[in-house]
Amino acid sequence: MARLAFLLPALMVGLSACSDKADDDDDDDDDDSGRPGWADGGDGLDGGSDGGDGGDGGDGSDGGSSTPRPVEGTWTVTGTELLADPCGLAAFQDPAALIPDTLGVSHEGSSAFRVTGDGGDPSSCTAEASGAYQCNSTSTEQTLGEFGIDATLVIDNHLAGSTSADGLDWQVTTFVEISCVGGNCDLLAGFGLAFPCSQELALGTAAP
Repeated sequence: MARLAFLLPALMVGLSACSDKADDDDDDDDDDSGRPGWADGGDGLDGGSDGGDGGDGGDGSDGGSSTPRPVEGTWTVTGTELLADPCGLAAFQDPAALIPDTLGVSHEGSSAFRVTGDGGDPSSCTAEASGAYQCNSTSTEQTLGEFGIDATLVIDNHLAGSTSADGLDWQVTTFVEISCVGGNCDLLAGFGLAFPCSQELALGTAAP
């Protein structure tokens, strides 16, 4: 999710007080090399019952695929539920603040779709006849060099869940995993974080 670029702001403030303890600030680590694939794009109507509906989701060869997919368009995120937080990340960042207000869906071929948004890169998802789907993992990095800390947070996330046969009930769970690379990762342990760290959120969604 694109908003993961702002993960752990409270932690960042705390780290600024430790900047004089770090021994390595030898490069300008202010690049954010990517943002995970969330969405606010996508348009069109549900083409699940007929692959030749003229939208960009059907390739004409799907011949009326019955593979459930969420209908195309802009979905509204109606709420979040924290399912798992073994590292206590919620103490540093409200999980709901990391989730965009909308998710956009566009179909690809007969059994795939993409989720894109908030200006981020799209995430490609593959659906099964059962309604279950998995999306590819997307990754971003957050460097702490500006705080004089030789550490980079590597943040991976992916979506998974299920879709009803009519595509109007879309269950979304997002899985976030964070690891730390660098000589000063041990400093973060003083804030109660142990890497690798994970978090799991369920999203409420409303169809277009």
